[in-house]
Amino acid sequence: MRFWLTLLIILASLAWLVDTIARDSGYVLIVYRQIQVESGLWFLGIIFILWTLLFSAITYGITRLIHRKKLPRTAKKTVDKSARQLEKIKQQIEQGNYHLLERQVYKTMQHQVEPILLEWYGLAQKDHPKKHLAKAEKWLEKYPEDPHVLLCLGRLCLQNHLWGKARDYLQSSLSFHPIVTVYAELAQLLQYMGEEKASQEMYQKGLREKVGSLAKLPSSPSTTMTSL
Repeated sequence: MRFWLTLLIILASLAWLVDTIARDSGYVLIVYRQIQVESGLWFLGIIFILWTLLFSAITYGITRLIHRKKLPRTAKKTVDKSARQLEKIKQQIEQGNYHLLERQVYKTMQHQVEPILLEWYGLAQKDHPKKHLAKAEKWLEKYPEDPHVLLCLGRLCLQNHLWGKARDYLQSSLSFHPIVTVYAELAQLLQYMGEEKASQEMYQKGLREKVGSLAKLPSSPSTTMTSL
């Protein structure tokens, strides 16, 4: 905004000067000579400053425009790089190799939560699940209320056969944000633990969360049947 305001003032000043010269060049010449006699090169200095400011303003504007055009390209390169990295990790997972996934998960979690990486990491079968769980639980110090982190920890607990702890993590995940996958994981765990009724209720909640709004039905189905 300041750039355009400065440019507008400079252009207005130059326009006034050109208009004055065009209407009465003789008067401007007399004034110029008077100023030159009284103040030396003061008038030429003003002209030089105006042209310098104009040139600087135009250069600055062009630089900003070029910079703005480069930003989307840089962002696109970053997105493409991330997509290629994820595709590479996915291919290695399909081959049974989880080393790259593990390195990328712990590297990313130092700065931000990446749900897709946590999804893969929680489902990946590990040789030493107890060690991985202990290491992953340190994420709670930085992300204590992130539902994706809690889902991942719940799945790691399942690999360690810690059913109660897995249940707590999954329920905690739902308390912060409802995720359909968490409903399904918790429903499956409850069914495995013999809590059939609680499992069915959790499946129904997950289905409703997935579907969204439903049509409203009358409170008493018998009334509807009678009217038919």
